[in-house]
Amino acid sequence: MTTNTLTKVSIVAVAAIAAYLAVGAFLAHAEAAPTITTTIRDSSTAENVISTAAIGASVHDVAQVASSTGQTAPQGKVDFNVYPNLTCTSATSSSQNGVPLVNGFATSSAVTVGASGLAFKVHFISSEAGTLSADGPCEPLTATSNTATVATALSSGTITAGTSAHDTATLSGVTANAGGTLTYSVYTDASCHTPFSGAGNVNVTNGSVPNSNDVAFPNAGTYYWQAVYHGDVNNNAATSTCGSENLSVLATQTNSPTISTNLSNSTVTAGALVHDSATLSGQTANAGGSVTYKVFTDNACNTLFGNAGSQTVTNGVVPDSAPFQFNTVGTYYWQAVYGGDANNHIATSTCGSEVLTVQAAQGKNSPTLSTTLSTTSSTIVPGFTIHDSATLNGETANAGGTASYKVYTNNSCSALFANAGDVTVTNGVVPDSSGVALNSVGTYYWQVVYHGDANNNAATSTCTSEVLTVANPGTNTTGNGTFSGQVFNDKNDNGVMDAGEGGLAGFKVHLYNSANFHGFAYDPVFKTAVTDANGNYSFIGLADGTYSVEQVLKSGWKQTTDDYTSVTISGGSGQSGLNFGDVVGPKGKQHGHGTEKSHHGRNHDGKKCDGDDDADDVGCTSTSTDHTASSTHKWIFNVNVNGNHDNGLHFGWLIGKGNQGKGKHGDN
Repeated sequence: MTTNTLTKVSIVAVAAIAAYLAVGAFLAHAEAAPTITTTIRDSSTAENVISTAAIGASVHDVAQVASSTGQTAPQGKVDFNVYPNLTCTSATSSSQNGVPLVNGFATSSAVTVGASGLAFKVHFISSEAGTLSADGPCEPLTATSNTATVATALSSGTITAGTSAHDTATLSGVTANAGGTLTYSVYTDASCHTPFSGAGNVNVTNGSVPNSNDVAFPNAGTYYWQAVYHGDVNNNAATSTCGSENLSVLATQTNSPTISTNLSNSTVTAGALVHDSATLSGQTANAGGSVTYKVFTDNACNTLFGNAGSQTVTNGVVPDSAPFQFNTVGTYYWQAVYGGDANNHIATSTCGSEVLTVQAAQGKNSPTLSTTLSTTSSTIVPGFTIHDSATLNGETANAGGTASYKVYTNNSCSALFANAGDVTVTNGVVPDSSGVALNSVGTYYWQVVYHGDANNNAATSTCTSEVLTVANPGTNTTGNGTFSGQVFNDKNDNGVMDAGEGGLAGFKVHLYNSANFHGFAYDPVFKTAVTDANGNYSFIGLADGTYSVEQVLKSGWKQTTDDYTSVTISGGSGQSGLNFGDVVGPKGKQHGHGTEKSHHGRNHDGKKCDGDDDADDVGCTSTSTDHTASSTHKWIFNVNVNGNHDNGLHFGWLIGKGNQGKGKHGDN
């Protein structure tokens, strides 16, 4: 081969190498598009993720921009564009440009939902090499009509016959420009079925409701007002509660009748029916109005046992009360109240003038009832289903019949909330009630009635013997729920606290109410604990509810186990072993956010030694990848009525090199 030939070959080789290097350099510097995730949120403290909102509501958008190559969060700004439709196809109705990313997140300012709904679409503008600018998806938000409520107030609660009264209504939960009409009506019964008079139709303007017409009341009695808002295109219809505003019209004449009463029986056995009779004296011949019969358990007639009905008086004649059944042995006091009319004043019978004694039936057992709710806690959060259990005591061995479970909202067990089922008693055994879902905050009273049989008298449990309070998480911070854990030095990076792996002091642990927890930087922290000299932390005094726990990443530390797991504990019980592990060294591995738990919370994928650091890789070597930690890592656990929990679930952290992650609340 000649010298010229060698020279030509060398030149070709050098050119090939240069081309190869140029392609490699281009590939090394090729820009990648980021991953953009957006969510529309409401204006509540919890900032709930929503897809619908009422017309006129205030909402905002949150954009998360992440590297598609697993690197740290990109740098840049976000433009938020708002469209007046659901498809992002028309001209924008508003825009907010240049919102800077903070730890990968950007939040828009608030916008108001119109009748046609709206849509957000974001545009990310990159400010660093290696990351492309990109558009986010179109996020539609459907508008819904507002749910209005009507509150009312009478001009006076008591007037004399022959005078007038009017009503006032106030709308809540409506748009600022709410229109439509509202109708006022007056009724003579507490269920608003029997009309007495209309009180006018009025036009609603910008949510403001004019007063009703004045209505004249010529006769004494009790009258019930009601307001009905008919809604408009943006607001649903609403009706005030019948019985929320009652008008007492007193007689103007000088007749002052008296009322005497007579029971159908003064002594009966348990399970018997009794009724009362009333007679007016000194009334006018055409006396009208009504008489109400009531039963009390005290001789001052202060403690109501039950209502025996209201009867209409016609020409001074008072019908008997409704029959009333007495299932429990004891002494009861009846009273009748005449409400008067235009010519006759109110009259009330003397408490103690008619006393009823209820005795156990001869030859029958008189059992008692004891009851137990399915939760041992006196306070729970909304959303749980509770059932009741009842036990007969003192019954015959073959006691049969039926028992009824009920739930009430007052401590006299007269305001029924729900029927929890009728059950058949067999040989003295009472089956449990049906489950009752308690989804609203409040106080609930359970009661069981055994109806007796041929050998056993009826029995009723005490109304206040089982009381259950439903409260939102965190509203009761004086509960007995506790949990604790330890941050330890996971020297061998195995997610287990082995011998010789001591605790680490000075690490922050955050507690959240789950209703306010969405995994974002602005989630409100409920409580914070800092590990002591032995690495221990604890939270005490927790009411039943769902909470989340998060360890705040220190700069340079990486996680070695899965982010999330769930733990359920019953109210008042102590929970321990909720541990977090840290280790010094370059072996850190960060797992995904799966929900299946195995080997201290790690996920299974069925692949052995595949390098993804899940439970299938336990015992494998050289399979871990040095992932960069870039967020805090959490436990989510429930404090509730079920009593189930998982202990000893660990989080591991590892100090690494290069790009060090920090928790969403910063380095602690």
